[in-house]
Amino acid sequence: MTIRHLTVFKAVCEEESITRAAKRLFMTQPAVSHVIADLEDRAGAPLFDRASRRLRLNQMGRQLYEKSCRVLEAYEELEKSMENLEQRTALRVGSSITIANFWLPGIISRFSKHAPDVPVEVAVDSAWRTSQRLEANEIDMAFIEGASYQEKFDSISFSSYQVIPLCAPDYFKERLFHRGERGESGWTLPSRALSEERLLLREKGSAIRDVFDGAMIQQDLKLSASWVSVNSQTLLHAAEAGLGITFLPDRLAEEWLEKGRLITFSLKGISLKNENHLALLKGKYISEPMKLFIRLAQDPELL
Repeated sequence: MTIRHLTVFKAVCEEESITRAAKRLFMTQPAVSHVIADLEDRAGAPLFDRASRRLRLNQMGRQLYEKSCRVLEAYEELEKSMENLEQRTALRVGSSITIANFWLPGIISRFSKHAPDVPVEVAVDSAWRTSQRLEANEIDMAFIEGASYQEKFDSISFSSYQVIPLCAPDYFKERLFHRGERGESGWTLPSRALSEERLLLREKGSAIRDVFDGAMIQQDLKLSASWVSVNSQTLLHAAEAGLGITFLPDRLAEEWLEKGRLITFSLKGISLKNENHLALLKGKYISEPMKLFIRLAQDPELL
């Protein structure tokens, strides 16, 4: 039994005539008769009382008619729901913390202006956890920091940031001043100076910690952290209190540096840079809303 069977049956019931039902459905009378005969064969009994050239439902036919109406109504609702389905399906976005702080709100704001009917669901977590959720298909796309994820997914680089050392001015004067060299761009210290300092670091698995640890390995330095936190603000406050040196994104530290609450310096021969990527599962279907979201991420000036 198909939807076509039920549609023809419903028309015959309402028209009480094979001829009128055929005209209503733009079908031939033999085709309509064949459908009714097929249904009656499946039911094992007539569905109509045939008298005076009219077809009237019997009790069995009435039961099938009532159920057919419910099925056809549900089918029509399903068909309507298929219209512009892409525009009504939630876009699931995962993001690492730093990108969620500085890039994602602007992208989503612009996206909502272009596609106001497309809901956006956002999950913010560490870069590692976000990549795990993308791999498990719990999200449609992921904003991830660091280059280590490029081989795992199809990814598009859309921005970058520097991870910089930060400490309190007094901490620098008391412990680092005599080891540094001052140039046009500020103070520079040898990387080995860090081995004697208290380090306030993000947790392992975060993109910020990964870029720091990778740079230290290249310098053949094995450093331990005095503080480890998933919260960058906690580390900023700890550094301001003179408890050590933290390494965080330059954008996060702008206000602290402007107000003189913290200062920064360079490490000789080391550049701590993180690339920001929009990652997708390899082979994933990219809907029109997703394409728009990607374009907006790549071009901040796109209105």
